[in-house]
Amino acid sequence: MSFIAQDALELIPQRTPFVFVDRLTFIDEHTSHGSFKIPEENIFVKSGVFTTSGMVESMAQTAAKEMILKPECFSGENKKIEGNKPK
Repeated sequence: MSFIAQDALELIPQRTPFVFVDRLTFIDEHTSHGSFKIPEENIFVKSGVFTTSGMVESMAQTAAKEMILKPECFSGENKKIEGNKPK
């Protein structure tokens, strides 16, 4: 399946400084990948390290974008967790 990278700001309601993913770069039935350039002044950077809270929020925003772009992956029989495991 081919996927064209998407600008994150077009897909999520969050705005700076609460955006923690720049682009959605890949999506399929089991996986989504995003990218995020972390600025030094980011609210989740402490002593030069991107904190766990920031990483979790970044993952959540990436997953939310996947749900917007691929709603069919989150409906019907696909709601069962065991049915969504990669093969």
